[in-house]
Amino acid sequence: MSDYIPQPGDIGLVSTKGLIGYLIQLGTFSKLNHSFIYEGNGNIIEATPRKGVVRSPVTAYTGIVWSRHKDWTIPERVIIIGEAQAALGAKYFFKDFVMIGCRILRLPVPKWVFGNLANSKSFICSQLSTHCWRKAGYEFIKEKPEYSVTPSDQGIAFWYM
Repeated sequence: MSDYIPQPGDIGLVSTKGLIGYLIQLGTFSKLNHSFIYEGNGNIIEATPRKGVVRSPVTAYTGIVWSRHKDWTIPERVIIIGEAQAALGAKYFFKDFVMIGCRILRLPVPKWVFGNLANSKSFICSQLSTHCWRKAGYEFIKEKPEYSVTPSDQGIAFWYM
């Protein structure tokens, strides 16, 4: 365990319970199934299946793994937090999750369907944090569009517990 203190703009990764969390773990071969942006002052911004993009207390989760990948400058952190705050209230649609599952399982889905995901006004958790980091100039996996980056992809490099 590290004594790392999260900074605004860091991504937190956790393992949650429930069917959706279990399916994400199964499809990504990872124990990490949920990600969020640390806003600062003890708050996170996350995309949840029931409420969409919301602000929550960081204390809602235990066992957080902080995926930093990069030492952000203050202006970059401002961009990340601004993007996350701008997404507050956006929807989380189950169809998006189903489409990600199809992609992970390599099921045949027409490319235009994924194009609709990229243009939607909804987010899943890892899509939200990927979107925010991309706006600040960081790509997790260049070949993957925002809607298909998973919490496992976000945790590949530097982890701080």
